[in-house]
Amino acid sequence: SHTCHYREKVFPSLRVAGQTAREGTGEQQEESKAFLGDGAGQGEGQAMMELERLAIGLGSDGRSAMDPHKTDRESEHLTERMPERASSPIEQGRDGEESTSMEMEGANQQLLQAEQQAVADSQQPPSLLLQQQQPLVLGGLGSRRKRWPETSRAPSAGGVSPLSTSGGCGGAATSSEKCFKAGQESRMVSAAGYPAKLLSQLNLLRLCSDYCDLTLSAGGVQFPVHKNVLVASSDYFRAAFSSGMREAGASCLELKGVTAEGLQAVLEFVYTGSLALSVDRAEDILNTASHLQISEAVQLCIRFLQLALSLDNCVELLNLSELYCLDEFGSNVRTFLLENFEDLCRCGALQRLTAAQLSDLLGDNRLRVAGEYLVFFAVVQWLEHEPDSRLPAVGDLIDQVRLPLLSGEHLVEKVSCIGFMRDVPACSDRLTEAKDYHLVVNKQPVMQTPRTRVRNHQRSVVMCHAENLEAFNLATKRHAFLKDCAVPLYNPCICELANFLYACGGRYDGNEASEMASARCFRYDPRFDAWHELVPMNEARKDFALVATGNSCLMAIGGQDENMVMCTVERLCIATGEWRFLPSLQHAVYCHAAAVCDSRVFVSGGQRYDGYCDSLICYEPDSELWASRAAMLNKRGNHIMECVGSRLFVLGGNVEDIYGFPVPVTPIESYNSIADQWTLLRCSITIREAGSCVLDSRIYIAGGLDGENYYSHSLQVYDTQKDEVQLVERFPTRIYGRVCCLMTLPQGFRKNRRANGRLSGACHGRGIKLTSESKQRPGVEYERQVQQQFLQRGGLGQFLLRQRRAAGRVEAGPPERSMKAQRGGAEQVAKEQQAEEVVPECLTDLPEASQLPARLQQELVQDELGPVPVHHYCG
Repeated sequence: SHTCHYREKVFPSLRVAGQTAREGTGEQQEESKAFLGDGAGQGEGQAMMELERLAIGLGSDGRSAMDPHKTDRESEHLTERMPERASSPIEQGRDGEESTSMEMEGANQQLLQAEQQAVADSQQPPSLLLQQQQPLVLGGLGSRRKRWPETSRAPSAGGVSPLSTSGGCGGAATSSEKCFKAGQESRMVSAAGYPAKLLSQLNLLRLCSDYCDLTLSAGGVQFPVHKNVLVASSDYFRAAFSSGMREAGASCLELKGVTAEGLQAVLEFVYTGSLALSVDRAEDILNTASHLQISEAVQLCIRFLQLALSLDNCVELLNLSELYCLDEFGSNVRTFLLENFEDLCRCGALQRLTAAQLSDLLGDNRLRVAGEYLVFFAVVQWLEHEPDSRLPAVGDLIDQVRLPLLSGEHLVEKVSCIGFMRDVPACSDRLTEAKDYHLVVNKQPVMQTPRTRVRNHQRSVVMCHAENLEAFNLATKRHAFLKDCAVPLYNPCICELANFLYACGGRYDGNEASEMASARCFRYDPRFDAWHELVPMNEARKDFALVATGNSCLMAIGGQDENMVMCTVERLCIATGEWRFLPSLQHAVYCHAAAVCDSRVFVSGGQRYDGYCDSLICYEPDSELWASRAAMLNKRGNHIMECVGSRLFVLGGNVEDIYGFPVPVTPIESYNSIADQWTLLRCSITIREAGSCVLDSRIYIAGGLDGENYYSHSLQVYDTQKDEVQLVERFPTRIYGRVCCLMTLPQGFRKNRRANGRLSGACHGRGIKLTSESKQRPGVEYERQVQQQFLQRGGLGQFLLRQRRAAGRVEAGPPERSMKAQRGGAEQVAKEQQAEEVVPECLTDLPEASQLPARLQQELVQDELGPVPVHHYCG
């Protein structure tokens, strides 16, 4: 069975090598012919065929050399198992040498005629092709042998058969030439289990102390080993034995700094490739593998420790990664600590961190906490564990706590009362800084420090549309509703400055047919989810451009108010809180776009009295003058312009036809500010009146009107490097309003904010006023207040229906009706709401849900919403 297995594995590879050699070039075949000679005798051919017969296990009589009782049919079956020995149509149904010779003679005659015809037609003789494709049966030595003809034997002009040779037996010369070529182009074959067998035998020799030429000693325990195995597996031993050091000729080598248990496990890995790991002995093994520089064993230890990472051992594993300089593993442990920081404080593992480790965690934006007070409390808890030895490091830790993000009440009531916050000068200075930050509200954007940054590393697209402030997290793909402004905002212009959102101007009311503009300005602070009203602009304006210049100014450019198109420009200084006029534009314009690039303000396109334009103008802050630049390649308005690097990108927009209907402008253009040149890009997009913001090299596009004049419900992204537009998210509702920006929102209280947004949206239009106190503490009391007001105004059925809609389980209505309401103004919205809110007669006199019988509540729920548990909504 051993021999049969070896034959089945090795000889098919040899046949493939022989066939590859036979298919070589003409030059190689001529060289083989010259080497063997044209007059090779029949004896040589018989000898070669005999060797091949013996190689496959056949005797001279055609029977198996290993088993004389095998029949010719069994031998033939053994031969036909090879894929290269497949039977051809010429071979099927023929027995013995006589039938073989007759068939060869007939085939030679046909080939000769075909060759003569090919020579006449100046074509390649078909005998070559036929010989390459069809094997012929060659007789010899009383056995049935299948031989492939040699394609290098070209027919002679005298009509000699191509199957014959110049002398002797043709089969003999062909076999010799084939064997010669097979030796030239042999293929590598391998035994799959041989490396494992070799390792197993070497390990057996080590365990029996056979042929060992070195003894390793650690902790008083000796281990006989083979020096060449150690050199092949360890960089440490390779350097020690090959550099002429004293250890090179020693027969016993003592290793310092490793344990006997760790050395034994590493030696088992060297000889077997396997490690027996556990949490208790992982450090010893890692120490030994690192000392001996066996990188494969080190990687196995790291993978095991990463799988065993938990709150109980995370601090010890962090120390281990720092001790052995395992940067990647240490980064994974730090990520685990940052994501489970609150659990780390509760289980007491925080006390085992050093001051440098804790300071590093507190300064990371990825620290996942619900509020900044938990960070301050963690420092207090860590200090109380060993107050005498840890008090000198408390100043550096308080530097990493972002005290300005705490509310004024927390600073006065919970932080100031801590002893070291008053006694340690560094802590006292940070407390004073935080209090001053809350005193000057208007100047907070210009007082930004690392301690005032929002603790989050994820960015969100904030959209101000439909009187709502909505956010979409680009990393987690989650939606969130932020706090609504005290005054409804109708399509204002917004921009971001120092992670504050500024909303200015817009329409005076919700009626789109109204031409009245607003001059009010507001600022949204994501740190406390609060709005603050600023000084209004000097002129009321809408359809204008608002940009942030530097870190301390806002610029309002152009726009319109009622029937007046404006060319004025004004700037807000954040430090002084005042608006002042700047040099006006050369032409009055509205529905234009503006962007800041290389500290200069660029304004493109827009609509003038004579129609849409393609102009580009630039404002120089130093000289405070406007200058014209190269015009765009297409006229457009209501478009997007953003700066990426030092280039401007213009997307979308529209013009008007002769009837005043909007016509989309789809090409995307790029402007080089240095060369003052526009370039038309390959990609295109159909969008107008959309919001946009930039993150890295990508331009995010939110909402807007699509090619069919419907408000879009998609968030798209244009990659400026790849020049392609992709869909990021499809929102459940359509987004109208051409404003959005990129901000960093706090991590905590996302659920509460989403609940506030849903309930505020459900209350909108019903005349229900919720107090600010109830919004700030979402919970049972807040839900009860909303339920009572809904029951008093519309009944239980409408309350449940609106709750289902707010939760996204019921469609809000057909898009046509909502579009009509958007364009019809507040009056149309009121009419549709009044038509929707049909109060059941049985509920007109019921002020509260508690007065309804349980059976009636269940029936009302089943009638309007199907079988839904009442306690989920009514409590």
